[in-house]
Amino acid sequence: MPLIYRERFDIGPESPQIMVGAHVFHQESYPPLRHRGILMCGVSEGRDFFEIERIDAPLHALLFCLSGHGEIFTPDGRTRSFSAGQLALMPQGVHSGHRRTGDAPMHHVWLLLYHHQRWTHLNQDRPSVTH
Repeated sequence: MPLIYRERFDIGPESPQIMVGAHVFHQESYPPLRHRGILMCGVSEGRDFFEIERIDAPLHALLFCLSGHGEIFTPDGRTRSFSAGQLALMPQGVHSGHRRTGDAPMHHVWLLLYHHQRWTHLNQDRPSVTH
């Protein structure tokens, strides 16, 4: 399946990210990630404005919040808040995104997971938040 989709990043300069990808064209690459169904993973500090939206993405976005607060959103105005210790899922094929809320930095770990048999239990029709 081609990885062609649209995404929007609105991330301030005070919100550094460190990431590693499964393909050799990623700035930092680790090809064995692909065998585990992971396209990319990383850590974001979310100190400044921070919002990412994905449209028709053929992959799951999984976030684990380490500190601060955020929310996942859909174009119809639905939101779900998350905070430290919670896991947010934006399933493949669902137009959704996530953003920092409040004034505190939103530190989080994230993974972009291929739509792969290993991750079929993540297939949902809307984003979700769990502990």
